[in-house]
Amino acid sequence: MATKTATTKAPVARQALIARINRKLAHDSEKLRKSSAKSESTLGEYYVVSTEPGASGVIHTDVDVEDWARELGVLQPWEEVAD
Repeated sequence: MATKTATTKAPVARQALIARINRKLAHDSEKLRKSSAKSESTLGEYYVVSTEPGASGVIHTDVDVEDWARELGVLQPWEEVAD
């Protein structure tokens, strides 16, 4: 009889993941930010801004940190976000 083995993923703290994302985004003059309570309804919990001199503004709103990290390649398939 075959048994199922549970695959355990390596936990990555949310703050560590945000740091990884920001290191990756820095190459494109962008930064992931966490919304304040006031702006969360319009921007979502996390959003991306441009850090390019002279060109400020919101680039992406309502960013899902885990999905975004996987798209950028900074969160590997064997890792998961530990809240």
